Amino acid sequence: MKNAYQVIVKANQGSAKSTTHEVPEPGSWWGALKVKAIPGARYQLIDKATGQGPDNIRVKRAGNDLRISFEGREEADLVITDYYEQTVSGFGAVIGETDPGVYYAYTPESGQTSALMGNLPDGASNIGMALGGEPVAASGAAVGALVAVAGFNPLLAAPLALLGAGGGGGGDTGGGGVPDTTPPKISAARLAPEDDTGVSNSDGITADNTPRLLIDADADAVSATVTLNGKIYTSTTKNAQGQFVVQIPDTDALDNGPVTYSVVVKDAAGNTSQPFSGTPFVVDRLSEVLDPSPSFNLTKMTQSEFDFDKDDFLTNQSKPEFDGTITNYNAATQKLLVQVVGITGTTVDYAYITPDATTGAWAFKPTIDLAGNNDQYLLKTTLVDNAGNILKAWDQSFGVDRVVPVFELAFNGSSSSSTWGAPVTANSSELGNYWASSTANKISTIAVSLLDATNNGMFKMGFWDLAGNEAKTLTSVDNPQTPAVDDAWAFASNVTGVYLNQDSLSASFKTPKTFGAAALAGAVGKLQFALGQETLLNVADAHSINPAVNSVAAINHIVMTDGVGNDTLKLTMGDVLALGVKDSFVSNGHRQMRIDGDAGDKVSLDDLVGSSADQTWNQPTTQQLDATNYKVYSNAHWGLDLYIKHDLQVTVL
Repeated sequence: MKNAYQVIVKANQGSAKSTTHEVPEPGSWWGALKVKAIPGARYQLIDKATGQGPDNIRVKRAGNDLRISFEGREEADLVITDYYEQTVSGFGAVIGETDPGVYYAYTPESGQTSALMGNLPDGASNIGMALGGEPVAASGAAVGALVAVAGFNPLLAAPLALLGAGGGGGGDTGGGGVPDTTPPKISAARLAPEDDTGVSNSDGITADNTPRLLIDADADAVSATVTLNGKIYTSTTKNAQGQFVVQIPDTDALDNGPVTYSVVVKDAAGNTSQPFSGTPFVVDRLSEVLDPSPSFNLTKMTQSEFDFDKDDFLTNQSKPEFDGTITNYNAATQKLLVQVVGITGTTVDYAYITPDATTGAWAFKPTIDLAGNNDQYLLKTTLVDNAGNILKAWDQSFGVDRVVPVFELAFNGSSSSSTWGAPVTANSSELGNYWASSTANKISTIAVSLLDATNNGMFKMGFWDLAGNEAKTLTSVDNPQTPAVDDAWAFASNVTGVYLNQDSLSASFKTPKTFGAAALAGAVGKLQFALGQETLLNVADAHSINPAVNSVAAINHIVMTDGVGNDTLKLTMGDVLALGVKDSFVSNGHRQMRIDGDAGDKVSLDDLVGSSADQTWNQPTTQQLDATNYKVYSNAHWGLDLYIKHDLQVTVL
């Protein structure tokens, strides 16, 4: 993350007062901050991360304006207009604080008098400046006399810790008058990680052709000199880690290709180290000519089971996985930079991905939970080389919505109906998902007809919004103004839904794909519900209670097993009468049905046939089927046996 900076304009005369200005983030779209120069003023620079002056800046004269940039940038972050009209030559007006109340001016890293701020020629390239020299006052004249231009001392540009390195012995003895003749040593010289662009900040491949070099040397070294391409660069500037920082200037921008260099350091006694070969690096500012051009395909984003539109890039998953493919891709020299960007333009997560060298397949999953209050994001996928040069880019917007909608159920509030879509999944041995979508607001209603295209009944399971969030359903218990409903998942031939918050909802119903008298003529089937979440199944109105009507349709085994034990089945005597199969499990001439599930699943059992004693369930007995105990509820009048697995909870209404 980039540092933040301030500038305090410290007036020295007249009625003008000191003012503090926030410098926009370096490189942001705001551009440079402009402040008006004041005669005799000083301009204190502050790195907000440390509260002190930044160690290094770059400056450039443009007409009478002084342009200042931070973090080695080429473009200006701060412009002091009319600086050269209002500032006396030789006056150190740009300063930084090192300790409370202790200020220093910025002086040239090169130690050249021609590079002093007051001597900069108009239009020349950026010059590196370091915080150093002699102490100055916060405003007004310097505490000590300013060094004359002709007598400029390069050591004044050294970091403050280096000043007076010679101690009481005058800087050329090791103590007791014995001369110091031990040369300092260099342990490492390499490309600065911040300037090692691209996939890695340590691979020595960069698109920065004016990088910084870091030199590790003995603590008593006071300067470092780099020889590169026949040119010499000397620095007395050290960073917080005690490393010399040598900046390659814009005027000597490096060509593409391998870069080698040597380094020597010097101590205060004038001893020079042996030449040291720095770690080579490669400058690569060339974007490859991609022929043929890569093609990119985003094939999938993780969505929930009940997110019926799998291509809308709307999900309720906090860490959705993205899958795709890319063609004409070079696995040896290229990678995909995948970024998740928030609506404010901030990158919230990213990764460099190496697609499969043969198939081009790739996958990305965020490492953090994405906000889900209907938040919008941009998935940015960029093909880059190892230096970070952009070869091609693709974007895809997507949304994350984990807000649970509220849906109120009532009977027969409207006579209109919506059209059901085709099954989302089609498998003759499994259940089909039927769905319909519509949008409403807080005062609108919509009627959902629980019939398929051929008017066959369905089992109701619930409501979900377009991101796959299961709706919370309200009943008369929650809202007394709602017409009475027996529970949140009541079934009716028409159900009116009143949206209590704005959302788009899908209603999903699971039923045998070929359910209906005509399709199931003479068939005996096992109804296997693929649940996977807390579900209430209501079989009522899925058939007529008149045995003569649906006698050709049969379901003798209902299975709720999903390993959880939180599902409920609503079942009536009419259901068993209409769908049960004679002698399915025990030969006694009775219509029979068997219910299986997990311990904790519930069966809500009602007669709903009549009120006489002959039309109610008998007290259960115990029967073993397939080595498992079942509670057997019987009715001799209708000749019915209902086998319910022993560890299911049964409520007889």
